[in-house]
Amino acid sequence: MITLKTKRSVYIIGHDNPNYKAIKKLVEGGDSGEAYKLYKDGLKKMAMKAETDKIKKNPKSAPIKKTAKPKSAVKSTKTTPASKSKTVTKAAPKTKSKSVSSTNSKRTKKATKPQVIVIPKRDDTLENVNPKSKFILTVDGIWFSTKKANYTVHKNHPYFEEIKEALEKRDTGGAYRLFVKKDRKDERVKVVGNEMFIDDTKLDSVFTEAYLNAKSNGVGFAAISLFFENLAKNPNPISVDAFKNFLSKTMMPITNRGTFLAYRRCSHSFRDHHTGNFSNIPGAVCRMKREDCDAKQTNTCSTGFHVCSVDYLNKFSSGVDLVVEINPRDVVAVPPDYDLSKMRVSSMRILCTVDMFREKTQNFKFDCLTAIPFFEATQVYDWDVLAGIPSHHIKNNESLENGATMSAEDWLKLDPI
Repeated sequence: MITLKTKRSVYIIGHDNPNYKAIKKLVEGGDSGEAYKLYKDGLKKMAMKAETDKIKKNPKSAPIKKTAKPKSAVKSTKTTPASKSKTVTKAAPKTKSKSVSSTNSKRTKKATKPQVIVIPKRDDTLENVNPKSKFILTVDGIWFSTKKANYTVHKNHPYFEEIKEALEKRDTGGAYRLFVKKDRKDERVKVVGNEMFIDDTKLDSVFTEAYLNAKSNGVGFAAISLFFENLAKNPNPISVDAFKNFLSKTMMPITNRGTFLAYRRCSHSFRDHHTGNFSNIPGAVCRMKREDCDAKQTNTCSTGFHVCSVDYLNKFSSGVDLVVEINPRDVVAVPPDYDLSKMRVSSMRILCTVDMFREKTQNFKFDCLTAIPFFEATQVYDWDVLAGIPSHHIKNNESLENGATMSAEDWLKLDPI
């Protein structure tokens, strides 16, 4: 496997890419631009090979272009005695007919209809071509196939982005269910031009910019609208306004789970610095009653779980730097000191250490989070987030109230305490 880091995103390249060896040499040589071009070229080759193999195995699965049956007339001649000879021309009847000639009086065989295989014109500017997903990005939209039929989704379809996202995850069933939907009346989040609304309430331009920034990096509407729906569940308008300032200042990345990422520093034993009563092992969930988390914005150091930007990390005591995941619903306060670089929340989940995040994303910048405008959090499932953590720390933290780790899905299903 090769990890290719570009300005816009991070790509994991497998051995099945026909340009794998050439890409590897370019990546090792630091030429990510040429490596990316070869990566795209390899995807196209893989997609075309998969489509060709599929058609060879089952020609009926390819789209068929019907050819019009040519209209023709059959001339039949009758020979009468010389005194009454004449030639009669008749149009071919719809029923079966015999064609008679001087050289062959047998019935002619019915001609077989030729199959015309139509492959959609591929858009060379698009890169997300996955041959295993049975879909092709075209100039006009997406062509995909199911067991029953083939479908073409135009770019003006109300669920175009969601269908594309489902196909990239090989969920053709989900893509079909979205394909047959006709409108988006149930959506809480709406985007009109450069403005964003939740339940007809206009959001601050900072959030709109965050959405447009993520969209420009290939993020679908469904993946990011969940974030704003969670933000709308925050009960304190002052907290939402403070969070706006934090997001504008720090540019922390949004995830496809409707959450955002931030930094945190814990003790060397993977516990919180202030009380030592909360486990900060990756996968651990820290929660408290929202009313117990100080909502007064001007209080610098107070009750609550502290997260921050990279600039504030060194204000903590020495320890282990972590990447944490937060639901915007649980943001409580953003003190104005330290240039809006820290925040108090009532709930968070430890994602992994900063060192592991840098290694897995191949992003070795000091501020590795702001270099990624949008993070596909599901990729963490493939990470061994406990690797490198001493086993005695893991065992010692199991006795704490939040010692048991929890999946992100289960954490997000929890209601506030």
